[in-house]
Amino acid sequence: MAIDSKAAAEIIMTSYREATAEGPAPAALTATARGVPQDFCKLWPAAKPILTALATLVLLLPGFGKVAAGTLTGLIAVGDKIAADLCK
Repeated sequence: MAIDSKAAAEIIMTSYREATAEGPAPAALTATARGVPQDFCKLWPAAKPILTALATLVLLLPGFGKVAAGTLTGLIAVGDKIAADLCK
């Protein structure tokens, strides 16, 4: 299945900026001031090990742990695909 890596990376970065926003200032300004990556190619190497650790830890949860871990593993695979396409 083809992925529009550029569009997918922008979706991820938009969500990331919204999640890292502080107060009334625009997220990009506050995140930049804190040294938070504003580019997918800089964000992914920091985010991937965290997502991998979460996928491993969530397996310990009874019930939905396997579903959550599988979903996180899928997201990691998509992130790897985007990074392979855009971060050269």
